[in-house]
Amino acid sequence: AKAERTVIDLDNKTFQFAETPPLTHNSQRTRMPWLTSAAAAVLIGSAVFFASSWNSQEVTAPEVAQIVSAVDARWSGQAPKENRALQTGSRELVAGTIELLFADGARVSVSGPAKFDLISARHIHLESGNLVARISDEALGFVVTSPNSEVIDLGTEFGLSVGDQGLTDVHVIDGLVEVMPRHSMGNNQSVKIEQGQARRFESR
Repeated sequence: AKAERTVIDLDNKTFQFAETPPLTHNSQRTRMPWLTSAAAAVLIGSAVFFASSWNSQEVTAPEVAQIVSAVDARWSGQAPKENRALQTGSRELVAGTIELLFADGARVSVSGPAKFDLISARHIHLESGNLVARISDEALGFVVTSPNSEVIDLGTEFGLSVGDQGLTDVHVIDGLVEVMPRHSMGNNQSVKIEQGQARRFESR
C-alpha cells in the first residue's frame, strides 16, 4: 500500500506532516486498546463533572423569610443575622423574641424558648413555644402547623402556643382562622375560630 502525506490548511497556512504508512491490520489492533481507554476516561470525567454539578444545585435551599427585629434573642447553634434571608429548615430560639417577615408578606413573632421549622414562604411549623402571626391581604392562606393542628389564616391576627406533648392553644386576636385538628384517630373536621375566641387542641 502507498504511504500517505497529510496536509492541513489552517488560516491559509499549510502544515504538512511526514509521510506515514497506512494502518495495517496489526497496527490497528495495537492502537485500539489505547483509543478505548481514552474514550472511557472521557466518559468517566464527564460523569463526575455532571454529578458534581447536579449535587451543587440540590444543596441550595430556598430563601423564604428574614428576621427584621430581635430582642434579647439567644439561639441554639449558629445565630441567624438580622435582615439576612433565611432558608428553609429547623431552628431553636433559646430565649428572647424575634419577628420574621415572610416572602409573601406575613409577619410572625416567635418567643423563646421555641423550636420552629421554616417550611416555605407560606408555611411555618411550630414544634414548641409561642408565636403571633399577623397576615396581610396579600398573604391570605398562610399556614401555621403544630404537632396537633393546622391553622389556615383567613385574614387575621392570631396567637399559637405549643406546650408539652404538642398541646396547642389557638387564640384569634382579629379576623378568622380555620383549624384542622391532627388527631391520631378519625374526626378531623375543621373548626373555625373567630375574633376573641380561643380553642385548645390535643392528641386523642
